[in-house]
Amino acid sequence: MNKPIDEQTITHHHRPTLVIGLGGTGHRIVVNLKAQVHQSWSSTEIEQQVRFLVFDTASEQITANGPNGVISLDLGAELFDIGQTPVANIKRHLAQQVAIEARLGSIMAGLPPTFLRSGAKQLRPLGLLAFLWRYVEIETQIRDALWTLAGRQQDQGREGLNVFIVNSLVGGTGSSTFLDVAHLVRDLVDELGTMADFCYITGIGVLPRAFHGINGPNLIPNAVASLIELNHCMMEGGFNARYPNGRVISTVQPPFNMYYLVDGVDERGHTWHGPAEVCRLAAAALFLQMGSQVGQKHENDFDNLDDVLVRRTAEGHGTFFGSFGLAALMFPANQVAHRCAVRLAAHVIDHGLLNPPPPPDTIQAWITQFCEAAGLDLERLAERLAQDEQGLPLAVELTVPGWVNRLAPTAIPGELIRYVRDYEYARLNTDYKRALKQNETDLSRQALERLERQSADLARRHGLPAVGRWLAQLQQTLEKTIHHLTSALAETESRQPALTQEVSHLELAFMQAAESGFLGRGQRIARSQHAYLTAVQPLFEIKWQLQIALSQLRLFNQLLGQVQHQAGGGQDVTVRLQAARRALAGQLTGDDQRLREYGASTRSLATPELINYLYEGHAGPPADILAALFTAAESPLDWQGLAPAAIGDRLLAACRPAFAPIAATGVEQIIELQRAQNAPENFYAWLMGQATPSWNLDRTRMADGGATLQRLEVLGVPDEDHSIFRRYARMLVSTSDPDRITAFVAHVGAPHSAIQQWDSYQTEYHHVRGQTPLHILPQFQADSRRAEQSFALGSLFGFITNQGAFFYYHPADALERPVKLGQGLANSLQAFTHNSSLVQETRDRVDQMVAGRGVEASLHTLARYYEHSNGQPPGDELVLKLKRLVRDFAAELRQIRQFAPGQLWTGNGDPDLPVPESESNDDGR
Repeated sequence: MNKPIDEQTITHHHRPTLVIGLGGTGHRIVVNLKAQVHQSWSSTEIEQQVRFLVFDTASEQITANGPNGVISLDLGAELFDIGQTPVANIKRHLAQQVAIEARLGSIMAGLPPTFLRSGAKQLRPLGLLAFLWRYVEIETQIRDALWTLAGRQQDQGREGLNVFIVNSLVGGTGSSTFLDVAHLVRDLVDELGTMADFCYITGIGVLPRAFHGINGPNLIPNAVASLIELNHCMMEGGFNARYPNGRVISTVQPPFNMYYLVDGVDERGHTWHGPAEVCRLAAAALFLQMGSQVGQKHENDFDNLDDVLVRRTAEGHGTFFGSFGLAALMFPANQVAHRCAVRLAAHVIDHGLLNPPPPPDTIQAWITQFCEAAGLDLERLAERLAQDEQGLPLAVELTVPGWVNRLAPTAIPGELIRYVRDYEYARLNTDYKRALKQNETDLSRQALERLERQSADLARRHGLPAVGRWLAQLQQTLEKTIHHLTSALAETESRQPALTQEVSHLELAFMQAAESGFLGRGQRIARSQHAYLTAVQPLFEIKWQLQIALSQLRLFNQLLGQVQHQAGGGQDVTVRLQAARRALAGQLTGDDQRLREYGASTRSLATPELINYLYEGHAGPPADILAALFTAAESPLDWQGLAPAAIGDRLLAACRPAFAPIAATGVEQIIELQRAQNAPENFYAWLMGQATPSWNLDRTRMADGGATLQRLEVLGVPDEDHSIFRRYARMLVSTSDPDRITAFVAHVGAPHSAIQQWDSYQTEYHHVRGQTPLHILPQFQADSRRAEQSFALGSLFGFITNQGAFFYYHPADALERPVKLGQGLANSLQAFTHNSSLVQETRDRVDQMVAGRGVEASLHTLARYYEHSNGQPPGDELVLKLKRLVRDFAAELRQIRQFAPGQLWTGNGDPDLPVPESESNDDGR
């Protein structure tokens, strides 16, 4: 197998890259990208080669899972809140805001007087207003990032810059600012001199269907307006803007080198699960492009697109759009290793900790073993209890001491009785009792310790059910012994009163013998002494036996209590283990689901068969796990009170080391493992076949059915220098992700009008346009009245003609083909007014015509159109409407002519002398 990725030294060499996210979607994409970069690149590489900037009008905390925890953007360094825009106050003092008035003056009145705090409310002009209000800060951040990255290049050799601008095209913030940001980047890079020739700007725009389930009246109209403006800037140029700090951008350069569209449905009809998943897709694709050295001028498919990117359709739509899709082969090694550990932990519970108990004979053998080891045989136990410190037996031996013979006969009874009482007190009730108590304590401790050791040993080796069965059987044995002891003690105690009474009588007779007559007194004393001592001996023996029996009874009761306590503890642990087992079963189900839920374009190599093969090859017997889990001083019984989750964690911790080799196995090692069944080239073919660009095109709208679309392929592998796919892939990128191989496939060279839903999108756009301001470029902010007036004027001056029922627009360039508007006046007028660029172009030509012919001649032509009918009927309402619009335009010209301040002065400054029209600078407006 190959060496694990973390043991190899992978050196990335990427072009310095600036990633700019705009709006909430851009924010989410950049956070996911940052997480992937931090997983794959070193901190030094990140510091030297990449900068993240996000500008959003909503203050939102977005996170992603990174290699060392949760990843987010640093507020004030990477994330900038450009909301907090006082719209009402700006409208009130609009004259003071020169840049804003120049850009948005014609539509400011239609904006809601809100204080922009949490997003641009799907209103593009509001988003642009926020951008212009915070422009100085935005320019500063972008300029500083570009200069920092450019400075890195001077140290590392000139390779240029990559700039990615990511946003949705449907919201109010990203869709309204992406063109300005792209042109600003171009302008700032121009200040770096020749560096501008090596700056490659790529845009990613997210389309409406990626936001399934999110409603908004402007989602689709915003997207259409954004694409119309983007197409204009890319194909026509002429971007002119003045900003609050005095910067003026006037350029014909296209803002982007390439622009990707990402939708919620791919070319095969597969759908993504909401915008979050689309953002992750975009981030992963962006990461692979960063690694593919996009924009470098050497062997790179991304740089061989100039031809297709500059084409345009007959309608003037550029073919610079592309889309991308991803497919992946996954071997989530850590998840597989975890699943194996969970499975082994469950197996250890089933066949170790909760293993079924052995047969009764084995249980009885354990009981016998314990009783013998603990010395619980009653006779033997009595001997061990009744012995001194030297191990000598403690017995009742009541003998006549020698000093009695030296006493007078009459003194013997009293002294001997005193001696017997002292013997009982000093021996039986003091010395013997003390020794008995000490022996009882020692033997009880030993028995309890033996019980604990044997219970722990049985729990470790045979499981808790075996311990439970053994303790239950031992409890029965102890209860029988206790019953026997209790019965014997009662029988012994029943003999004590009679003996006590007899000794009392003999003691009295003994004393009376000393007081009897002289004759025969010695013999009477001797006989009484013998009878007295003969009776005391068995009484003391019974008293001693009672003490021993009571000691035995206490020992067995104490042992019985501990057995019951351990049995309860064992049952407690059993219940907790059963709960832990259920939790592990749930984890197994969840792991299986997670190992399968990768979607149609991601294939997991962690099949049940492979996982089982790896498990069988690494899992040891439960005994090995239990040996690692418990030392000689520990056992499952110590888990009393431990939460089931904690028990599961301990088991998993003991099981994981067995599967550490699986966790260190990379996806390419797994492919190598299966080479005999499935060659690497088959996996490569599957990847490239499954990676489907995330848009849905109607190829019938494209020349030759989209035959000119270009296909780009990038394969992300753990280490491109040691990859088994080096011989198959044209472009490899090191991702340092040992679990995943990712294919990036892009189709480039389509116009935006080839989108499957474009017609319905336009219909909704035209429905909303007259009610809501959608455009942020001045040339597209004309209202419907102005568009209809331009149609009438264009017809009057010959720009728009008809051939039969069809109307055509004739471009200024005679070599360009006429643009077919539609059939019939009404349809043609509608088509014309919906084409904002055509409206603006026609208006510009009308102004030029008026300026060239002069106001008087133009007014004469206009008046002839709306005043004379040449004997024809006045026409329908539509024709009359167009004539009224021409009349209104003529009225504007007359008003300008009447004001004409320049006509009050001559060239030498003399007033009141009119300037001839041929010398006037009047432009007709």
